[in-house]
Amino acid sequence: MSEQQTAVHTGGDVEIEDAPEWADYPSTGGQSMPESAFQRDTPTSILHALKGHLQDKDVYFGSDMFICHREGREPQRVVPDVFAGLGERFEPEDVYLPSKHGGRLPDFVLGVLSRSTREHDQTTKKDLYRDLGVEEYFLFDSEAGPADRAMWAYWLVGGTTSRCCQRAS
Repeated sequence: MSEQQTAVHTGGDVEIEDAPEWADYPSTGGQSMPESAFQRDTPTSILHALKGHLQDKDVYFGSDMFICHREGREPQRVVPDVFAGLGERFEPEDVYLPSKHGGRLPDFVLGVLSRSTREHDQTTKKDLYRDLGVEEYFLFDSEAGPADRAMWAYWLVGGTTSRCCQRAS
């Protein structure tokens, strides 16, 4: 793929389209801030736990960074709280571009729910990740009290969504 061509991920297939050399993929801007210290700290704690658990594996980890799921003239992006791509070595970058990862998007995404993102994360983002080919989507309820915290896991395969489990802590 030349520097002037970029990938467009369409749920399993990658299309190549011409992009101007000046195509810029911003790494900041327009995204909301955490609503609480718990919501801010939870993704970091989960990311460190995943890295420790999978330290002997080739896994690309990311947290609170743009994933450009459509590159080129009109980039589209999403910001998961935590994500991982299996079979990839980690190389620090500001933006996750599928074209730098063999056209692949992450295999795993985790969202930390809050009052302002709950509905969007449970519907729109879940459907987007399914349509993009992300295989596993986890949601952690950061707003519930310690006795009521829950995590939901979804398998997003074959164009369908299956909730595989819900666990209260």
